[in-house]
Order: sequence, then C-alpha cells, then structure tokens
Amino acid sequence: MVIGQGDFASRSAPARSADRANGLLSGRVAGSLVTAEAMYELEKTGDARKFHILADHKQLNIYAGGGADYAVSAAFLNNHRAESKSFLSAICEGTALAKKDKTKALEFVANTTRKNDPVLAEYLRRLYLEEIIPSRPHPKIASIELGIQMIASSIPAAGNLKPEDIVDATLVQELEKEGRCNF
Repeated sequence: MVIGQGDFASRSAPARSADRANGLLSGRVAGSLVTAEAMYELEKTGDARKFHILADHKQLNIYAGGGADYAVSAAFLNNHRAESKSFLSAICEGTALAKKDKTKALEFVANTTRKNDPVLAEYLRRLYLEEIIPSRPHPKIASIELGIQMIASSIPAAGNLKPEDIVDATLVQELEKEGRCNF
C-alpha cells in the first residue's frame, strides 16, 4: 500500500493499479494498493520516492497476483481428489519450468503485461519467480490467519475459524511422496 495526502481510496477509485498510482501522484487518492507493475513504473520515473510504502505482500508473507492462491470446496476435494492433485501437480511443474527456463518465463511474463517492455518483464519474472512464488504450493497458515482476520469484521462467524479447519495440506505432501512435485 502506498500513502500520499488526502483521503484513502474508496471502492469507487479506478480499478486499474496504474490509474490508482496516477491518483496518488495527482493527490486525488491518498492511499491505495499498487501492483508490482505499477510500482515498477513509479520507480522507473522516480515517482516512488514521493510515497511511503506501508507494507508489501512479501513483508506480510502473502502471495500477490498471478493466481498464486488456490481453493476448492470441501465437497469438490472429497469427490474429485485425483483432479485436485493433478491440478496442483501441474502448478508444481509449471513453476519448476518457469524457474528453470528463464527464456520461457520471460516469454510468458511479457505476454501478460500491458506493455512491450523487456526490462519490465525481467523485473516481474525476478520478483515473482525468485522472491514470491514458492517452488511448491504449500498452504501458509499465517496467510490464512490473516485472511480470516480480514473477513471477520464483515462476517463475524469467520472469527471462529481456525486455518487448520479449512486447509488440506496433505495434497502437496502426497504429490511429493509420489514424485509429482519434486522438480
């Protein structure tokens, strides 16, 4: 999150991170979440120095962007465990390929950005593959606790949840034992 002057961004603030960053620069918005791509642009222009970064996803020990969080209902997991394991195996394999083959990773990242900027693609590849996305998608209990805390204010019953009650950490363990997530 980045803080400037004025009021915090509301739900009516522009959805795109670049628009939120521009709102911060102009003073229309005082605080907002900003994506890695927008932070790259702010750093490139030197505008990042105008803000105070309160926290980033790495400091909070949570994933950011790129579909790094995966969830299925308990019923789906019970009725389709093999499919769920295959999905997680593919995540492990794709992550391993991206971490091993820089050229393929850069090609993928470049296709997901809005700009044809090889320096941005390398920045995002390095950020996500070397600093954020783990080799194996093990659930992070601290992150789940944070999520529970965040929703408990609007859904009080959620405050009674324990991460262990809503997480199945055995899928990746099974894949590792089967050699399907050991890349």
